[in-house]
Amino acid sequence: MSLLRKKTWWQHIVMSPISIAVLLILSVMFGFAVHDRYVVEREMAFRRAKSEAELERETYRRGELEKKVEKLNTQQGIESEIRKNFDVAREGETVVVLVEEDRPMIEPLPLASSEGSIWKRFLNFIIPW
Repeated sequence: MSLLRKKTWWQHIVMSPISIAVLLILSVMFGFAVHDRYVVEREMAFRRAKSEAELERETYRRGELEKKVEKLNTQQGIESEIRKNFDVAREGETVVVLVEEDRPMIEPLPLASSEGSIWKRFLNFIIPW
């Protein structure tokens, strides 16, 4: 019989409103902590994806720059870069410079300064047709 009393005594403690309230408060606190950790994890996952994309872009850029450096290490690459940036020619070559024709300036149309057009524009602004 004393075993039944002890069991009933523990049941009363566990099922008491105070212990249920304490457990509920602890559950809510743990829920907020879990939610905060979840938000941090999502933010870190986003940052990681962003960093991986940036690493991929930089790796691609590095490959392109290495190709350009390899090209510039040859005599032909150096010559093509000099020709692209400066107006130079080898002996015996001639340089042709193309000049655009002079185009006449187009005169702008004068703006209408009548008061009727201002009211018309104002009404068109308020009630667009």
